[in-house]
Amino acid sequence: MKKTLLLMISAMVVAAASAVPQKLQNVKVNHQPLKAASMSLKKAQEDGLVAKPKKASIKEGELPITDAPAGRLIDNMYVNSSAYGLGFGGIYYQAVDGGLGGVVEGDDGFLYVKGPISQAYVWGLGTPWIKCEYGENNTVVMHTPQIYAFDYGDPYYICKLKYDASEGTFVFDPEDTDVKFTWKDDVLTYADSDICVIGLTDATNAWFYMADWDIVYSICEDQPIALPDGLAKSVATINYLDDAEDLTSTDKYMSNAYLGSTDLYFDNFNTEDNNAVIKGELIDGKYVFPTKQYLGANLTYNSHIYALTADAKIESTGSEEEGDLYSYFNFDETASLALSAEGETVTTLSAEYPASILINCGRSNIYYITGFVAPTIELKEDKAMTPADPIFSLENVSHSHNSGFDRLSFTIPTVSTEGEDLNVASLYYVIYYNGEPYTFTPDLFIGLTSDITIIPYAFSDSYYDIYLSSGSKKHTIYFYDYEWTTLGIQSIYYGGNQESRSNIVTVTNDYTGVNNAQVAEKDVDSIELFDLTGRKLQEGEKGFAIKRIKYADGSENAVKVLVK
Repeated sequence: MKKTLLLMISAMVVAAASAVPQKLQNVKVNHQPLKAASMSLKKAQEDGLVAKPKKASIKEGELPITDAPAGRLIDNMYVNSSAYGLGFGGIYYQAVDGGLGGVVEGDDGFLYVKGPISQAYVWGLGTPWIKCEYGENNTVVMHTPQIYAFDYGDPYYICKLKYDASEGTFVFDPEDTDVKFTWKDDVLTYADSDICVIGLTDATNAWFYMADWDIVYSICEDQPIALPDGLAKSVATINYLDDAEDLTSTDKYMSNAYLGSTDLYFDNFNTEDNNAVIKGELIDGKYVFPTKQYLGANLTYNSHIYALTADAKIESTGSEEEGDLYSYFNFDETASLALSAEGETVTTLSAEYPASILINCGRSNIYYITGFVAPTIELKEDKAMTPADPIFSLENVSHSHNSGFDRLSFTIPTVSTEGEDLNVASLYYVIYYNGEPYTFTPDLFIGLTSDITIIPYAFSDSYYDIYLSSGSKKHTIYFYDYEWTTLGIQSIYYGGNQESRSNIVTVTNDYTGVNNAQVAEKDVDSIELFDLTGRKLQEGEKGFAIKRIKYADGSENAVKVLVK
C-alpha cells in the first residue's frame, strides 16, 4: 500500500457548486484527471487527512468478487456517469466520461457489473464485480448492500443511498435497497430515480463520500491506430508552451516519429502503452491530425485515453486587488491540428498558438492529462547510444525493515555517456537482486497487472510501489524482499535498432539479517494477518499478507509481510 504523500488531490479541484446536479451543496467540481492515490485510504485516515470508517461486525466469509465470474465477458467498456469522490480537500463532483468498466453475463444466471463506483480507484479500492439479478423487460436489479473492498481489514460496501435533507447528505434506507438498471443490446443503463445514488459505505452503512448515478456502460468501439511496418523512425522532441502567464516559457516531451510517404505517426502519448500512436496525413503541404484519436486504456486514470486537438485560451481566477490573480490555459476542441513542415527533408514541424494537442481522459469532455500548446517538433536521427550510469548510493537507500519495506531511491540519467539527450520513450532500467535481474510480480507488488523485469523509464504502478517523481526526476521503489546482500541498477536504451546498456551500479545491504521483524518500540496488544483482499488469515495459511498490529497505547500499524 502507500507510504508517502505524492500528490494533493485538493489542488486539482475548484469550487463550482452550481455545476453539481445533485443535492449536495458547496461541493467542489474536479476539472483535472486524478491518478490512483499515492497512499492507501488506511494511511490517509491515520494521518487525519480523511475520516475513519465506523466499525461493525463483518459477515463470516464475506469477500469482494475480484476476478471476473465465468460467463460471457464484455471488458474495457466505456463508462459515463455523474459521481462524487473523496479528495484530500473534501468531497468533489466528477462528470465521468470514458471510465473503464465491464459486464459479465454469468453462467450462473446472474449479471455482474465491474467497478460501478467510479472514483474508488483514486484510493486503490479496486474494481470488484457486483452481482445483479435479472428482472422483467430487460431490467436487472442490484441488491445492496454488497461487499465492495477491504482496506487493511476495514470493509467497505456498495449501497443504494437516498438524500436526507435534514442531514444534508446521503443515507441508507433499509426499506429501499435495490438499484435498478436496464441491460439491452450490450448497454447497461442506470434506471433509478435522480434522488438516489450508488454509494460506498462503511460497515455501519454510513456513506463514505463516494457515489455514482446516471450510469451508462457501453461497448468501446474505438481501436488504437496500427503503426505500419517498415517506416523510418526518428527521435521527436516536442517543445510546447507551459505557462499561461509567460508565453515565452516552454517545456519538452520526448516521443518517436515514424514518417511514411504521406503519413506521420507519433507514439508514447499513453504512459501505459508506448506503442499507441496518433496519425497525421499530408494535405496541401501540412500534416493534419484529426481529433479524437484513441490511445487505449490507462489504469492509472481508470480511463480510456484520447488525443484531442484544441485551441488554447487564457483564463484567470482570483483578483489582482487581492494579489491572488492566476492565469491558466483552458481549451476549446477543434476538428484537427495542422503541423507545418520546414525544408525539403522534414526536420522541424510546428503549429502556431493557439493550436494544441491534448492527451485526454475520454472523448467528449476536455479533461486532459497533458496539453501541448503551440507545439514545435524537432526530428533527429534514431541512433544507438550508451546510456549514462544510474546514480544510486547508500546515501539514498532507506532501510526500514520494521515498517515492512526498504525504500530505494535513485536517478536514471536521460543522457548518453557522451552527454547527448536520450529519448525517454526508449529508455528502461533493470534491478539486479544479488546479481540477478529481479522480476516484480503482482503477488507482492499488487499495483501491477503482470510480471515486469525491464521497467520503462516513466513507469509507475497503480499503488506507487514503483514510481517516478515528475518534479525531482527521482525514481523510487518500495522493496519488500529482504534477503538481499546487493542491489544493482542498469539503464537500457533501445536506439538505432540496437540495445545498449550502462554499467550496473550496485549497493550493499548493511542491514542483512534484520529481516522484517517488528522492532519492539511499544507494547503490542494484538497482531492480525489478512490476505491482500482483506480476508483474515487462518492458522497455517502462507503467502503475502497484511500484518495489522495494535499497540497498548491504542495506535495501529499495518505492513506487508511474507508468511512462511
